[in-house]
Amino acid sequence: FDNDRLTNDETPLVWGYGDAGATATVLVNDVAVGTTTAGPFGVWEMDLPTLAEGTHRVTFTLSDVAGNVSDFSPAIEITIDTTPPEATFTSLPVNSTAATLELGGEVPDGVVEVRLLLEGPDGGQNLAYAALHDEGGGVWSWSYSIVGAARGDWTITATAVDAAGNEDPTPEVQTITLLDSAPPVLAGLAATLDVSTPQIEAGPVLLDPDMTVTDPDGIFVSGSIVVNGVTLQAGAGW
Repeated sequence: FDNDRLTNDETPLVWGYGDAGATATVLVNDVAVGTTTAGPFGVWEMDLPTLAEGTHRVTFTLSDVAGNVSDFSPAIEITIDTTPPEATFTSLPVNSTAATLELGGEVPDGVVEVRLLLEGPDGGQNLAYAALHDEGGGVWSWSYSIVGAARGDWTITATAVDAAGNEDPTPEVQTITLLDSAPPVLAGLAATLDVSTPQIEAGPVLLDPDMTVTDPDGIFVSGSIVVNGVTLQAGAGW
């Protein structure tokens, strides 16, 4: 025999070697399931009947035209696994100003790949593969970093794939909006007063509620401003 030992194919193909023209009888769990004939180079192959999920013992015998039958071949074990894995995806914040977009989560034992579909602000799609980490005790985690990620809306889909080739049919999808780290700027207010030098004498300064006060040089370090009856201390946001 020379065959896959772990597969999600419920009717796997098995094949082996023998004398040209010999008849191969294939047995699954000691029950004959079919026969086939070896070709001119002695190679034979056969699709097994539908097998249940689990491990199955497969052997074969060869017989020639004279009716001589060989001993049973050494057995192989074929494991049928049709159960898809599932990757968890650590929740992302709605918004972030981080320069690097960090992605991660957990997967069950047996997962060999976490495939990421990255949809960035430019509308393009890129495929990436996460790194897998053995946390011990049958627990695995995955991680992926996008350094210098573009600002804007991102959509990330994480799909787990196991050793048998099963893919998660309902991969988890998360979205995040990356923002610039600059502080927000209020717009739409008329600049009615621009105090750029320390010319305010001691005592309160009364302003109309629609006025704004800017301090582009950061030179005010003490004192207070009264706006519509509310006293604001220096350093308190004015």
